[in-house]
Amino acid sequence: MIDNFNHAHTPLFLKKLNAKLADNLKVQDRIDSDEHLKRLVTLRHKLVMRALKQLPSSKLSSFAKNELIVNEFLENFIKELRSQIKNNLVELSRAKKAAKSYE
Repeated sequence: MIDNFNHAHTPLFLKKLNAKLADNLKVQDRIDSDEHLKRLVTLRHKLVMRALKQLPSSKLSSFAKNELIVNEFLENFIKELRSQIKNNLVELSRAKKAAKSYE
């Protein structure tokens, strides 16, 4: 897991958000943190887009390449999280069916 989403061209405001995002991804109990994760990722997207507009052209390419790596990690992490949730729901459904058969 990436613990730090920052790189040489990460603006200060994005560094602070990245710290909160990294902390959120470490949470084991996802029930209360999923909505918070969604808000953080949405805000992060807005901040990255703002940074892309404000950075000088000399730093733009490097910033974009580094952000693609971070975004790829986040995308894979969230896909894995969705897969785990789906598997948990399937297991719960099977357990309910099994419990009903013993009634």
